Amino acid sequence: MTSNAVVEGMISISGHIAHAMFDPGATHSFISSAFAYKLNQVSEPLGFQLVVSTPIGVKIMLALDK
Repeated sequence: MTSNAVVEGMISISGHIAHAMFDPGATHSFISSAFAYKLNQVSEPLGFQLVVSTPIGVKIMLALDK
């Protein structure tokens, strides 16, 4: 049986607690800039625009240029 239910909860990533949502139907993964900062991660340009549709029908355009 296949499920498309979203699972959410608290997980530990590299010793930091994070609120996470796992969506088996998702095509991409995202992390907040604040959490990325905690992990010493740096943003990099996408090289293209990415439009994300939320479950409530809102579309968000993501792009990171130098």
